[in-house]
Amino acid sequence: MCFSGDAGTVESDTTKDDLKEKIMSNHLPVHRKLARSTRDKWIGGVAGGLAETYGWDPTLLRIAFVASLLLPIPGSQILIYLIAWAVIPQRNDGF
Repeated sequence: MCFSGDAGTVESDTTKDDLKEKIMSNHLPVHRKLARSTRDKWIGGVAGGLAETYGWDPTLLRIAFVASLLLPIPGSQILIYLIAWAVIPQRNDGF
């Protein structure tokens, strides 16, 4: 930190861009490659894998999935989940 001479204000060595970058870095995905989670899974690890890949909350994904079952065409979500379970590989790096 440094003090400016005339107004007596404190200026930080970090700029607003540096702070924004630090804040945004906390929201980066943990894993960049989409894979089903082996650590955070209830059924097949699809919601946990999406959450780990994109930095989302897995609980919110699960709530959204269950809420989507109330839409006019229930059942298609289950088919999509089963396809995702079959297509998305399981994470094998211990996460």
